[in-house]
Amino acid sequence: MDEMMTTPKPQAPRGMKIVLGVSLAINLAIAGAVLGAVVLHRGPDGEGPRERINALRSLGPLAGELNRDEMRVLIGRMGGREGMGAARRGIAAANLQVEAALRATPFVPDALMQALSEQRGYLGAMQESGHRALVDLIADMPPERRAALADELAEGRRR
Repeated sequence: MDEMMTTPKPQAPRGMKIVLGVSLAINLAIAGAVLGAVVLHRGPDGEGPRERINALRSLGPLAGELNRDEMRVLIGRMGGREGMGAARRGIAAANLQVEAALRATPFVPDALMQALSEQRGYLGAMQESGHRALVDLIADMPPERRAALADELAEGRRR
């Protein structure tokens, strides 16, 4: 009497397991497609998230507090994809020079310094253009929105 009787758990039929597995795979594929479309969405100017992020990265925390529509306007004022393309190509060319300087044997510090200087020039030009566009955008905002931006910056500092 000390032994307990256990009843076996009913197992799902093999066919049901296959159907559930296929259903899960289809759901994940659909979710991945939707998420990919959202993440990779290109705006009306043809810019995708990578361009938007790269364009705003060097502008500081103020640009990070802009809403999506304000970001689009800012990027447009910076010349959009075409306007920033030359700077991005220059930065990429400078990156290749940095790589070459790092791989050089013997290492020539002045070559690395020159490549970094060229890179800094392109980044500085992009940042200056962005800051000018940012100031123009903010100048067009109503006082309430400017105050809200200030509040958002202060909140970001506290985090």
